[in-house]
Amino acid sequence: MDKFISRFADRIMGVLSGFDRLVFRGHLLPLMRDGGMYTFLTYAGVRLLDFKGFVTRTSDAIKQAAMAEAGAAGRPVRYLESSRTSKEDLARALLDEHPVDEGLVCVFKTVEPCMSFEYHRSRRALCCPRCHRQEPPRQGRMKIVATREESRR
Repeated sequence: MDKFISRFADRIMGVLSGFDRLVFRGHLLPLMRDGGMYTFLTYAGVRLLDFKGFVTRTSDAIKQAAMAEAGAAGRPVRYLESSRTSKEDLARALLDEHPVDEGLVCVFKTVEPCMSFEYHRSRRALCCPRCHRQEPPRQGRMKIVATREESRR
């Protein structure tokens, strides 16, 4: 960890540590608000027409990084048939079967109910963002819609 901290010291604002592990829970409300996903995509330099490719590449990169770390550390990878499976209980069982003092315990692959985003071309007349929460005219007649569905990746 010290090597990581020294390498990225100019980007690190603080360091948290704990006795056993740290669990972060949170939400991405800024993405769920009107215009939130559009703001993020603009900041990331992603055109709306490139949205699907962007999220697919990002998801694949995260999965590949997790799998590579598990492979390099010799840690177990398990596919969970149901999102109802207790990940905490299974992680404890895998830790008992494959002990490790620190670092990655395991990687779970599963389908989880989640929020997702997609864009649709608007059939209504082009309007300003305040009126119908459509995208600004420079992007054409498009909008981003949040839906609740299961991720298939």
